[in-house]
Amino acid sequence: MDNTFSKRLKGLRTSLSLTQSDFAKEIGTTQATLSSYENSSKLPSIDLLISIAKKYNVSIDWLCGLQNGPTTAQTISTYSDIISVLSNIGVLDNLKTSISIINKSNPDLEEHAEAEITIDDGVIVRFFEEWIDVLALCKKSPSGKKLYDIWLKDILERYDLPIKINPTKRHCDLPFN
Repeated sequence: MDNTFSKRLKGLRTSLSLTQSDFAKEIGTTQATLSSYENSSKLPSIDLLISIAKKYNVSIDWLCGLQNGPTTAQTISTYSDIISVLSNIGVLDNLKTSISIINKSNPDLEEHAEAEITIDDGVIVRFFEEWIDVLALCKKSPSGKKLYDIWLKDILERYDLPIKINPTKRHCDLPFN
């Protein structure tokens, strides 16, 4: 690797508005070691590369300069995959985000929406309802981010269910009511 890795690692860290010390803690290393990665004097282990790629949804190929875009195409086959995609757009991690679900049965609420996504899937609707409640709770707690991370880990395990698409009806068959 030339200094592409160093530049991309530093760019990733700064895009997250993290100090070297904070980023190093998040990836399980020291600030001094991270600094040596960022100034090209040391290379990380493959295990650390994998950890960074998974944690920040970037590809190892991108980190190493073999790919131009930071992320790989993600195959969505479970509800956890959908939730992971939502978490990777920054909404789940940014507790300042406001989320509303528009109830189509109440037309008065529709005029307040700036953008609208219609979801006709009971599993995803239940996830969004719980998500809104958890975000509200986390915003009120000094340990909000920690609580949120625990909840997210749990929800990804709970929703690791296959999405069954019925090609004739063009909708999902729900695994439970």
